[in-house]
Amino acid sequence: MFRKILLLLMISLFAIWSCQGSKKNPAGPDGEAALKKETRQGKIEIPANADVHADDLQVVSFAEGKDVAADGSFSVQANEANSYQVLMFNDKASGKPIFLGIYDPVTKKVTANDSSTALALTLFNPFLILSDQTNREEYLQAVKQEAKFGELLNALHEAYANNPQQALDYAENPVIFQLAVQTMQAAMQSLGYGGANKMTRPQKVELDPPYITNASGSGITFVNPRYVWYAAGVYPNDASLKEVVTVQRKEHVVDFSWGWPPQINSDPAETAYNLGDGSFRIYLTRGLNFAKFTQWNDPEGRATICNSAQLVVYILELAIGNMNFFNKDLIVSFPDHFHVSGAQGFAFGEAIGSQDASRIILTVSEMVTSNLDALSYWIWQQQANNAQKAFLDNAFMFFSNSTQVLKILGYLNEQVPFISDLIFSPREINYYITQKNGILTETSQNNPPNPEFTVSPPAGIVGVNFVFNAATTTDDHDPLSDLQFRWDFNADGNWDAGWTSDTTAQYTYTESGSYKVTMEVKDSEGLKRVIVHTVNVGGGQGTANHVKLFRDNLPWNSDSMVDMLVSLGFTEGQGPNTYEILTSDQMATVDLIPGQDLVIISNDQNQNFYENYAKVQVRFSNFAQGGGALFWEACDNGWASGSMERAGIVLPGNIQMNYALDNWNYIPNPELPLVQGLPTSMDHNYASHESFGNLPDGTTVYCVNSNQEPTLIEFNLGAGWVIVTGQPLEHQYEHIYGSQDMENLLPRIVSYFTGKPLAKPLLKRTLPKSIRPTSAK
Repeated sequence: MFRKILLLLMISLFAIWSCQGSKKNPAGPDGEAALKKETRQGKIEIPANADVHADDLQVVSFAEGKDVAADGSFSVQANEANSYQVLMFNDKASGKPIFLGIYDPVTKKVTANDSSTALALTLFNPFLILSDQTNREEYLQAVKQEAKFGELLNALHEAYANNPQQALDYAENPVIFQLAVQTMQAAMQSLGYGGANKMTRPQKVELDPPYITNASGSGITFVNPRYVWYAAGVYPNDASLKEVVTVQRKEHVVDFSWGWPPQINSDPAETAYNLGDGSFRIYLTRGLNFAKFTQWNDPEGRATICNSAQLVVYILELAIGNMNFFNKDLIVSFPDHFHVSGAQGFAFGEAIGSQDASRIILTVSEMVTSNLDALSYWIWQQQANNAQKAFLDNAFMFFSNSTQVLKILGYLNEQVPFISDLIFSPREINYYITQKNGILTETSQNNPPNPEFTVSPPAGIVGVNFVFNAATTTDDHDPLSDLQFRWDFNADGNWDAGWTSDTTAQYTYTESGSYKVTMEVKDSEGLKRVIVHTVNVGGGQGTANHVKLFRDNLPWNSDSMVDMLVSLGFTEGQGPNTYEILTSDQMATVDLIPGQDLVIISNDQNQNFYENYAKVQVRFSNFAQGGGALFWEACDNGWASGSMERAGIVLPGNIQMNYALDNWNYIPNPELPLVQGLPTSMDHNYASHESFGNLPDGTTVYCVNSNQEPTLIEFNLGAGWVIVTGQPLEHQYEHIYGSQDMENLLPRIVSYFTGKPLAKPLLKRTLPKSIRPTSAK
């Protein structure tokens, strides 16, 4: 209890004076270090099956690196810590981390073995932001109790036996990180109220902004209910800027309640300011406009500096176990050491506009990677050494890996502490106040517009004229006709046209791809807001030349998939224009090659198949993100009785599947190449088993059921493309009946991905009504 009170007192003192002051030059080459150093010593225990010698390792902290002795003993300087601290044991030849150790600030001991490696991986968890050492002790105890933790240890043992240097390499062993993330989620959920197993994309929300209240004398008080910094520009009589005030953020955690996600309660922060009498416009902003990143005496610039520095330190603290060094002088000097390119600044803003927490974290990690030397100097105020840079690089790499897997498994949406406020807190707001004799006599506010736009058609091909319509945008003061709009259609960071009052715009794409379209709107007072949507052009057409078909059994006892492949001119084998049939036992090891392979996950598989997929599902999403073509047939609970839900499968893109049998499917956009020329109404018994929700932005919907729920969709995932169907396509290909049959869909999808011309199928069998099966279930 005493430690918690002391920690809260230290944070309170920091909140009173941090982030204020004028611009200050950084310390010289031999300035006083912002962090103090302590000695970490111990002995690493290397698993017996690992082909690693202790004296081939170097122990690396955020302070220095030291060789490990032949008997495994080590001693290294590290920064002082008040929470768990990670040490890295890197291969001296390659520099790659092989083991991770954990320093416990309570026992003052370092544990370094396979178990500490597994535990340390679970500390790279964005939902631990704002937690303290007491919370993390409870968390790691829960981690050890989870069944997935045992699986993680077993996976590490296997990786150490096969190739220790690649054990913690995400590209080589994504399953290690999948198990670490599954352990994180299970532990946090078990500790608290539970929460959802998967997180859906958030509804559009806006959190309350800071507000202004009376204070004693001639002062006012800014009350900030958010975890992010704000800056206030004070404009007397709405004239030129008089002063910039740093509005403190709330950070005193009153209650950290476990769950997935955790629930965190804190008291609002108050910032006193001696305003004086008169009429004023107070412009409040949370910033994140990197065009003003170096401008401390501009409200947007100051808020951008404070919030970007805060995010970097929050992530780093999870590895080094200390953020008490984060003081006023460091924040002010942050732009002197942290270079943000135009592309990175634009990507960060686009991620905010897309409400995408994972992209925010990944963009910040990319920024850190390009600033290792300067960032290390910023924190230590001394010339960086190679160990410090390596530690930073690897720490943010581990955090990025965890973030990617959290997103893939559907565990990450925009409820990450601090980041949720970056996304949903108002970007800017104007207050108009009059103070007379120290009393606020008049207060009003103006909020930025609420941006919205639609795209017609919602997806298309090269040459299609897309129409973007922002007519549903609203503002709390101005009519639509007084708002101004501008657009960036291809995410190059350049506005494609100047400000205009026209709510519509048109654009034609000349290359296939997935495009982030940004629309910015401003009101008559210049308050702005951005929204981002995705437009898919061309999709995954022609992105593969070889088929890898995964199945353990024939779906609905039909080999129609192979019959169809043969009809398109594929032969069994390896290389272009061939196909392979692979079992679920091969999912963990077979090479998946983006740009060559079309990976097909078959319909109607047995339970073992789905469980094997679930164990390595990150591999398949990584394949798509790397530029691969993935065709997921999601009809389960069929003749083979396998259940994706029981296996714990998360479909790529974190889409949600709904069991909804329907005899009819419809084509809402018949001009799209995949379905062009097909009847817009098609039936089969059944036409679809499942429909899909929680779709990624920009998803192309090819078919819907009678309730207008999508049953055949395509979406972009990273650099690749995914088609998911809830239709029993193999059954529909072989058994043709109905007024408008659906046998053409299966060959069209494969032809679409591979560019193979359609041909008349080899095997067709039309069933008379008297012997038609009752269902393809």
